[in-house]
Amino acid sequence: MRLYAIDAPEMPGACRPERQCTPGAPFAARDHLRALTAGKTVACRQIDLDRYGRKVVQCFVDDIDLSCAMVRTDFAIERYGNLPATVDKMKVSDYAPPARNPLKIARSRTILALLS
Repeated sequence: MRLYAIDAPEMPGACRPERQCTPGAPFAARDHLRALTAGKTVACRQIDLDRYGRKVVQCFVDDIDLSCAMVRTDFAIERYGNLPATVDKMKVSDYAPPARNPLKIARSRTILALLS
């Protein structure tokens, strides 16, 4: 399964050479998602199938859209322009304790590399 409308960093060895994969720390993103869902009921609905046959799902914990939460805390990036508009109104503090986020750092380095 993959979360609707987002891309997160790929686990080591999962990014094929022909793809431009999302920069960042895959283990940190995974751990953040685990922290968001630990001990809670996760409700998902299938939206689509991706080109690899994986279910594309929109998932919630309580009233929190996990795709929005992952983007808002910089552990994933929005893709395909389908993320609910509510993501901009969300507070980072609603999703997890403050932490140094490797994806944000990697994204900044990527932008700097492209500009230089």
